[in-house]
Amino acid sequence: MKKLFKILIIPLSLACVLLFGGWTTEQGATENRYADAPILSTYASETISFSSRSVDSYYTPGGFPLFNQVNGMTNGCGAVAGAGIISYYDKYYPDLIPDWNSYYPASGVYRLQDSAHIEPMMWDLYYLMDTNVAGEGVSEQEFLKGLKTYIENRSFNVNMQNVVSGSNFDYSTYKNAIDNNKVVALLAHAGNIYSISENSNNDTITTLYIDGSHIMVAYGYYNIKYYDAKGNLFRNDVYLIVATGLTSSKTAFYKINPHNLTSAYIVNIS
Repeated sequence: MKKLFKILIIPLSLACVLLFGGWTTEQGATENRYADAPILSTYASETISFSSRSVDSYYTPGGFPLFNQVNGMTNGCGAVAGAGIISYYDKYYPDLIPDWNSYYPASGVYRLQDSAHIEPMMWDLYYLMDTNVAGEGVSEQEFLKGLKTYIENRSFNVNMQNVVSGSNFDYSTYKNAIDNNKVVALLAHAGNIYSISENSNNDTITTLYIDGSHIMVAYGYYNIKYYDAKGNLFRNDVYLIVATGLTSSKTAFYKINPHNLTSAYIVNIS
């Protein structure tokens, strides 16, 4: 029996890692890691009929840079998110990307990913975050440290404010940040993202699934309330507008009531 236990313990340990998606630290805690996460095809579609609705929405001026990982990268969602964040703030803090504007000055719209400026910067972040060194992808601390190092190396200061605590999401603080043209790094477990097709008396909500822990960037909000014929509120969905960092469904809605986030960091640069 003891011999059988010794034979089984290693494959059982590996199975636990694969099942729960993390590596166990010396203190016994599980470190979540963020890596490649494909979007699976539509698996649900819901139609909501209503008499009236109200929407409170906003997204950052010019949108957000919609990047995906460079050929040759693996598990690069941290670097992709970081590159988007750096490019977004380059509009407000020139020289985050030296000798280049990340946006078109006439319109404020962000430029597309290019090989001369964005891709080298993304590789820089990829290595600063120690991607794939301690395991697949990056840990939360590796992501934060790499992003912080890149920004500070260009003589700016940065602090990260987390608006997630367990199952709670501080929407008021998040909304205030977005209203002030900040963006927020989302560290999410595998879960759903959505698209919304609006009609005069019904909305169709299409659900996609991101198959793995993944880092995205939120740059807006979409709070929609549905009312029946008597004027009674019967449903209230609160979404974040996100850049997924993936080649398909580059933008999407992420629902926070409830959410499946580990953390959500407002990025403050000065």
